[in-house]
Amino acid sequence: MARDMVTQYGMSDKIGPVTLGEKEELVFLGRELGEHKTYSEKIASQIDDEVFQIVFQAEQRAIEILKKYKAILKKLAEKLIKEETVESRELESLFKGVKLVKV
Repeated sequence: MARDMVTQYGMSDKIGPVTLGEKEELVFLGRELGEHKTYSEKIASQIDDEVFQIVFQAEQRAIEILKKYKAILKKLAEKLIKEETVESRELESLFKGVKLVKV
C-alpha cells in the first residue's frame, strides 16, 4: 500500500505527483502480471526511502495511539477474553471522553 502511495498515486513530497512504473496485465486472465520498471536506480532508491518513511511513521503513530489508550484497551481485552463479545453501548462507555483525531 505504501509503495502504491508513492509510485501510483503521487503521494510523496520527495518524488512528487507522478505515476512510476507500468503495469503489465494478462487481460484474458483478468489480473496483473507485474510491473515494468520505467525509472532509474536512483529513483528506485528514493522510492524505497519514501516507502520506508511512510511505514515507519505509521508504525510510530500506531504505537503512540496504543500507549495513549493502553488502559482502555486493556479493559476491552479483558472483557473480550472473559465474555468474547462487547455490546456497542459498552464500547461507547469505555471510550467515553476519548477525542477522535484526524489522521
